[in-house]
Amino acid sequence: MSNPCQFLVLLPGEGLSADPGLLEELARRILGVDPLTSPEKAYFISRKIAHYVPWVAIYAKLAESLSKRLDSNLERRAEFDRSKDLIVELLTRLATAAPETLLPGTRIFQAPDKIPAEWSSNNGTFWPSVVYAAHPADPQFFIPVATFHPYLIEDKRAEMVRLAGALGASEIRSTQKHHHGRKAEAKVRAKIPVEEIPVEAGVGASGHSSAATVFDLSANFPEPKGPPRLPEKLRWYHAEPLWKAMAETRVANGTRSFKVLFKYDQDYGVAADFVATLAGFGLSAGGTFNSMTSIEQEYEILFHPVK
Repeated sequence: MSNPCQFLVLLPGEGLSADPGLLEELARRILGVDPLTSPEKAYFISRKIAHYVPWVAIYAKLAESLSKRLDSNLERRAEFDRSKDLIVELLTRLATAAPETLLPGTRIFQAPDKIPAEWSSNNGTFWPSVVYAAHPADPQFFIPVATFHPYLIEDKRAEMVRLAGALGASEIRSTQKHHHGRKAEAKVRAKIPVEEIPVEAGVGASGHSSAATVFDLSANFPEPKGPPRLPEKLRWYHAEPLWKAMAETRVANGTRSFKVLFKYDQDYGVAADFVATLAGFGLSAGGTFNSMTSIEQEYEILFHPVK
């Protein structure tokens, strides 16, 4: 699941509305061209007028020597500055005629009925001009970019709870709390159904720094009505070796306890710089963007005896 996500946006109308400043920045980034510094600009101005004012040639020679020391790609960068209006015009036309070329990995639709019927989103619809990111384990399911990371964390935690319940767990408890991230703030408490079994589960988190932040999940399960099994529609399970080992040993040997790792440490291409690019194209993330926070925590799962 380490590959970047695919994105989707419903964009009725005439393509992207791109900010010229963003397009210039995008062109510089693609070509690896930085803006000229003030001394470098002064050099090019002096070189132009040196043909008309002889004594300026001396200054131009000195400026040239200084500028070459400042940047070995000076001429290339100056050429970009001379051509940038044309480059920005080209990108502006691409934004209208072929917007996908400016947003690689994004499928752009101009009408809701053009979106494949089997594709869905977590809010049940696709809002115009809002960019959605595909679930890394379910490429036909999309989440607004703003809530992408919080949704995936809850989705992955919920699957771990469903898996444990189906295998006959009696309790989930954390053995260590470890979290790194720039910002995290969430609090959830809900009943998660596992084949009609009401499982009480709580998740809480808070923090605003890169220091360790406490995350906690706990769940208690009633005695199961049947033998250990795998629940249906698992998204994360096949990419989690420890989860698979827990399931296999529980089904085969009736394991009574198992320690598993809960980990979330990839941004899947959904990061703050991408969101800033969307804003420059007049697109929305669908709300206030929540940056990815890296989480790593170990849980101990206790199981009822197999009857």
